[in-house]
Amino acid sequence: MDAERNRERIVAAARDAFCEHGLDVPVDEIARRAGVGVGALYRRYPNREGLIAAAFEAKMASYAGAVRKALADPDPWSGFCDYVKDVCAMQAADRGFTDVLTMTFPAAKRFEADRDRAFADFAVLLSETKTSFLPPIGGML
Repeated sequence: MDAERNRERIVAAARDAFCEHGLDVPVDEIARRAGVGVGALYRRYPNREGLIAAAFEAKMASYAGAVRKALADPDPWSGFCDYVKDVCAMQAADRGFTDVLTMTFPAAKRFEADRDRAFADFAVLLSETKTSFLPPIGGML
Protein backbone atom coordinates (compact mmCIF):
# COMPACT_ATOMS: atom_id res chain seq x y z
CA MET A 1 0.00 0.00 0.00
CA ASP A 2 2.83 2.43 0.83
CA ALA A 3 4.54 1.58 -2.46
CA GLU A 4 1.42 2.47 -4.45
CA ARG A 5 0.93 5.67 -2.47
CA ASN A 6 4.58 6.61 -3.10
CA ARG A 7 4.14 5.89 -6.81
CA GLU A 8 1.11 8.17 -6.96
CA ARG A 9 2.94 10.93 -5.09
CA ILE A 10 5.98 10.63 -7.34
CA VAL A 11 3.88 10.79 -10.52
CA ALA A 12 1.88 13.76 -9.21
CA ALA A 13 5.05 15.59 -8.19
CA ALA A 14 6.68 14.88 -11.55
CA ARG A 15 3.57 16.01 -13.41
CA ASP A 16 3.52 19.31 -11.51
CA ALA A 17 7.27 19.90 -11.80
CA PHE A 18 7.37 19.13 -15.53
CA CYS A 19 4.34 21.35 -16.09
CA GLU A 20 5.93 24.28 -14.28
CA HIS A 21 9.56 23.95 -15.38
CA GLY A 22 9.75 21.60 -18.37
CA LEU A 23 11.41 18.22 -18.58
CA ASP A 24 14.80 19.27 -17.22
CA VAL A 25 13.66 19.34 -13.59
CA PRO A 26 16.21 17.47 -11.43
CA VAL A 27 15.05 14.12 -10.11
CA ASP A 28 15.94 15.14 -6.56
CA GLU A 29 13.48 18.05 -6.86
CA ILE A 30 10.73 15.65 -7.89
CA ALA A 31 11.57 13.33 -4.98
CA ARG A 32 11.52 16.29 -2.59
CA ARG A 33 8.11 17.40 -3.87
CA ALA A 34 6.80 13.85 -3.52
CA GLY A 35 8.13 13.54 0.01
CA VAL A 36 10.22 10.48 -0.82
CA GLY A 37 13.92 9.81 -1.09
CA VAL A 38 15.69 9.76 -4.42
CA GLY A 39 16.31 6.04 -3.91
CA ALA A 40 12.56 5.38 -3.63
CA LEU A 41 11.98 7.32 -6.84
CA TYR A 42 14.68 5.37 -8.70
CA ARG A 43 13.37 2.02 -7.39
CA ARG A 44 10.01 2.78 -9.00
CA TYR A 45 11.35 4.67 -12.05
CA PRO A 46 14.91 3.55 -12.82
CA ASN A 47 15.15 5.91 -15.79
CA ARG A 48 13.89 9.39 -16.54
CA GLU A 49 11.91 8.24 -19.60
CA GLY A 50 9.72 5.98 -17.50
CA LEU A 51 9.00 8.80 -15.07
CA ILE A 52 8.17 11.22 -17.89
CA ALA A 53 5.85 8.71 -19.56
CA ALA A 54 4.05 8.02 -16.27
CA ALA A 55 3.67 11.74 -15.57
CA PHE A 56 2.19 12.45 -19.01
CA GLU A 57 0.10 9.31 -19.52
CA ALA A 58 -3.20 11.04 -18.68
CA LYS A 59 -2.36 14.08 -20.78
CA MET A 60 -1.50 11.88 -23.76
CA ALA A 61 -4.88 10.18 -23.38
CA SER A 62 -6.49 13.65 -23.39
CA TYR A 63 -4.51 14.56 -26.48
CA ALA A 64 -5.81 11.44 -28.24
CA GLY A 65 -9.32 12.32 -27.05
CA ALA A 66 -9.05 15.80 -28.56
CA VAL A 67 -8.43 14.28 -31.98
CA ARG A 68 -11.34 11.85 -31.60
CA LYS A 69 -13.59 14.75 -30.57
CA ALA A 70 -12.51 16.69 -33.66
CA LEU A 71 -13.23 13.71 -35.90
CA ALA A 72 -16.72 13.41 -34.42
CA ASP A 73 -17.60 16.95 -35.48
CA PRO A 74 -19.79 16.81 -38.60
CA ASP A 75 -17.97 19.88 -39.95
CA PRO A 76 -14.32 18.87 -40.56
CA TRP A 77 -13.07 22.48 -40.52
CA SER A 78 -14.80 23.23 -37.23
CA GLY A 79 -13.41 20.00 -35.75
CA PHE A 80 -9.92 20.89 -36.94
CA CYS A 81 -10.13 24.41 -35.47
CA ASP A 82 -11.37 23.06 -32.13
CA TYR A 83 -8.56 20.51 -32.11
CA VAL A 84 -5.92 23.19 -32.73
CA LYS A 85 -7.38 25.31 -29.91
CA ASP A 86 -7.45 22.33 -27.53
CA VAL A 87 -3.89 21.25 -28.28
CA CYS A 88 -2.53 24.79 -28.10
CA ALA A 89 -4.22 25.22 -24.70
CA MET A 90 -2.69 21.93 -23.50
CA GLN A 91 0.76 23.03 -24.61
CA ALA A 92 0.42 26.55 -23.19
CA ALA A 93 -0.62 25.17 -19.80
CA ASP A 94 2.22 22.63 -19.55
CA ARG A 95 5.84 23.44 -20.36
CA GLY A 96 6.80 19.78 -20.68
CA PHE A 97 3.98 18.57 -22.91
CA THR A 98 5.31 20.01 -26.17
CA ASP A 99 8.57 18.11 -25.70
CA VAL A 100 6.76 14.91 -24.79
CA LEU A 101 4.90 14.97 -28.12
CA THR A 102 8.19 14.55 -29.97
CA MET A 103 9.67 11.85 -27.74
CA THR A 104 9.23 8.08 -27.82
CA PHE A 105 8.82 5.81 -24.81
CA PRO A 106 9.10 2.21 -26.06
CA ALA A 107 8.58 0.71 -22.60
CA ALA A 108 5.39 2.74 -21.97
CA LYS A 109 2.98 0.69 -24.06
CA ARG A 110 -0.25 2.52 -23.14
CA PHE A 111 1.36 5.93 -23.63
CA GLU A 112 2.72 4.93 -27.04
CA ALA A 113 -0.62 3.39 -28.07
CA ASP A 114 -2.45 6.62 -27.21
CA ARG A 115 0.09 8.70 -29.11
CA ASP A 116 0.07 6.38 -32.14
CA ARG A 117 -3.74 6.48 -32.21
CA ALA A 118 -3.70 10.30 -31.89
CA PHE A 119 -1.25 10.68 -34.77
CA ALA A 120 -3.19 8.26 -36.99
CA ASP A 121 -6.47 10.04 -36.17
CA PHE A 122 -4.82 13.39 -36.84
CA ALA A 123 -3.86 12.20 -40.33
CA VAL A 124 -7.50 11.30 -40.92
CA LEU A 125 -8.60 14.70 -39.60
CA LEU A 126 -6.20 16.47 -41.96
CA SER A 127 -7.45 14.41 -44.88
CA GLU A 128 -11.09 15.14 -44.04
CA THR A 129 -10.36 18.84 -43.58
CA LYS A 130 -8.51 19.02 -46.89
CA THR A 131 -11.25 17.10 -48.70
CA SER A 132 -13.96 19.40 -47.34
CA PHE A 133 -12.27 22.40 -49.01
CA LEU A 134 -11.49 20.92 -52.41
CA PRO A 135 -13.66 22.25 -55.23
CA PRO A 136 -15.78 19.68 -57.03
CA ILE A 137 -14.13 18.08 -60.05
CA GLY A 138 -14.91 20.15 -63.12
CA GLY A 139 -15.87 23.07 -60.88
CA MET A 140 -12.86 25.09 -61.89
CA LEU A 141 -12.39 26.57 -65.35
